[in-house]
Order: sequence, then structure tokens, then C-alpha cells
Amino acid sequence: MVKNKFIFSITILLMCIGCSSDDTNAQQQNLDNNQAKWESLNITDYSFTQRQICFCVPETVQPTVLLVQDNQTVLSYSAQEEVITAKQFRSSFLKVDELFTRVNALIDNSESLTVEYHPTYGYPTLISVDIDKKMADDEYSIHSESFIDNSNAICPAVFTPSFYLNVTDKDTQESLNCNIFGSYQFEDKELEDLEDLELGQNIHCEIDSPVPVGSNFGIANLTIEASGYQSQELTNIHVIGSHCELKTQNLTIELTAN
Repeated sequence: MVKNKFIFSITILLMCIGCSSDDTNAQQQNLDNNQAKWESLNITDYSFTQRQICFCVPETVQPTVLLVQDNQTVLSYSAQEEVITAKQFRSSFLKVDELFTRVNALIDNSESLTVEYHPTYGYPTLISVDIDKKMADDEYSIHSESFIDNSNAICPAVFTPSFYLNVTDKDTQESLNCNIFGSYQFEDKELEDLEDLELGQNIHCEIDSPVPVGSNFGIANLTIEASGYQSQELTNIHVIGSHCELKTQNLTIELTAN
């Protein structure tokens, strides 16, 4: 009787191992098929929205738009507030090749894994995982949606500035737009001088028209000056954009006379 129970237990154990192996093989095959589909499309420029459900800091669980160009994430920002993701949290959001890498690592290193793939593009739209069912708070999911393929997008030849500056005298409200100088700098980029605009020497400068400045997205700081006025600094200004255009920030600045 004891021998029969032992044989029965071994049989059940082997069946469980076999089931687990079959599931792992199916997961790997599904991953390989969809990754091959994605790679066959040769998409290098795209955007999509990603959100995570996990026991994480608030900055990593809000829906976030990722803009990818030449297979590099060049911009990520919260979909609702349009606030650019802080540097320390940007690696929390995964572009498509990183999603495939994550799934591949989890297939053999998790106790429960559910993955769903986009029927056309093949990228993982859902990764839901529980690393160890005996541990609390280690489960998480990654949802990716609203995918846009920008590989063949033709952008219109229209200049869209990062900022429109409208600078006035604080007391008189007189426009100073044609008389300003100073500088601006985007994160990880070189400092740019407003003097390069040559506003005061530009016969086409219209005193009441906002001044277009910059051609980048990102987080910027500006210093605005005019002769006879105290300078003013504007910091942590977020400029977002898409593959073809920027979302221009309209900035109204009042300078105080010396």
C-alpha cells in the first residue's frame, strides 16, 4: 500500500512537471512568433502609451506616452498632465524590444505569467506576472496601447517653436519683444543665446508679435533680459511633442525696470 501511494505521488509530480514544461514551451513559442512578426515590420519610429500596475512610486504607474525614434526613447511624458518623466524614472518604461526582453526573462523566472500580443504588430500589449506566489507585492502588470507607427510619416515643412515669448514692461505693459536677449537650455543640450535671434536688428520684428524660440522638446530653463530691466529666470518648463510637431508653450513674461 505504501509503495502504491509512493508511485502515485511520483506520477502526479511528473505530470505537474510535464504541464509546467508544456506551458513554458508554449509561452516561448508564442513570444518567438510575435517577436518575429514585429521584427519583420522593421518599425524604428513609433509612439504608444504605457501604464504599470504595481506597488510602485506614483511616477511609474500613471499612463505615460513614449516617443521612440531610431529605436531610442527620445521623450516620455504623462498622458494626462503632459509632464515629462523625471530622469530617474524613465527606465521604468519599456520600448517594444525591451518588452520582448522582459517577457523572455520572465518565462523561466516567474510562477505565473500572462502575455497578450497585438494582432497586427506583434508587440506585447499586456504582461501580467507573479514572480513568487509565496511573496507579497511582487506581482505587476504592464499595459501598452495606442500604438502609432511613424516609420513612414511625412512631416509638413512647417516650423513649430518650443516657445512663444511675450515680454512686457511690468508697470506700463509696453511690449519688449524686439529688445530682449538672454539664453535658454534644454536638458542634456547646449546653452542657446537669444541674441542669435537678432531681434533688435531684424526689420521684420513686430513689437506686438510673440517671439518664437527653440525647436526642441524636453525640460528647459530660460533667462530673459532687456536693457534697463531686471532679468527673469523661468525654470522646469516642459515642452512635449509628437513625431512631427511640438506642443508650443506660450509664455508671458513681465520685466521690472531697474
